[in-house]
Formats: sequence, C-alpha cells, structure tokens
Amino acid sequence: MKKTIKLLAVFMLVAMLSASLVACGNFIMGKYSYTLDAVIYEKTTTYEFGLFGNVTRTVVTEKFAGDPETVVTEGKYEIVEDPKNPEQLIIAFEFEGEERTTASFVRGNEGGSQYIKISGVEYFEVK
Repeated sequence: MKKTIKLLAVFMLVAMLSASLVACGNFIMGKYSYTLDAVIYEKTTTYEFGLFGNVTRTVVTEKFAGDPETVVTEGKYEIVEDPKNPEQLIIAFEFEGEERTTASFVRGNEGGSQYIKISGVEYFEVK
C-alpha cells in the first residue's frame, strides 16, 4: 500500500511539473510541412518539433531529372515575444553547424487544419 501511495505521489509531482512547464513556455509539438512546387523542381521542408525545444528540419529537393536530395538537420528552437513588437512572436532556431536565426512566427487553424507560419510561409500539420 505504501508503495502505491509513493508511486501515486511521484506521478502527481511529475504531472504538476509538466503542467507548470507547459504554462510557462511557448512550445510546438508535431510535424509541419510546406512544399514549393516549381517548374523544374519540388522542394519540401518539414519541421518536426519535439520535447525540450528539440527540432528536426528535413528538406527534400526533387529535381526534374535525377534522384531526390535529402538534408536532415537537428537543432533547438525557442518561441519568444518579438522585442520590437511584444504583441507578436518570433521563433529562434539553432541548427547544428549554423548561426542562430530568428523569424516571425504565427499559429493558426484553417479549415480544421493546424498550421504554423514562419517568415510568412505556412507549414501545415502532418498527421
């Protein structure tokens, strides 16, 4: 019985800490994708957002002739208020081998589909 109570107490503590982390920070979960369909190539960029600010960016470029090229990069992200305009959000990325970059950020729902907008480009949720 004591073991059950201890286990329940630990579970409740983890649940409360998780809830407080969610309440304190801005985060995204899931996979979002955008495809640029040009005449001679198609480029699909996918961001997969995970726990603790982890993000994986996958860029697949399919040219008119030839094999598709895939580039996968791991990194971290952070969503914060725009210092120039506190009513707006920005997203900051730190991918391996790259400088920290920031971009405008918006979340939305269009026709029942969740999307995020990074620098004006809409990435729709992949289910």
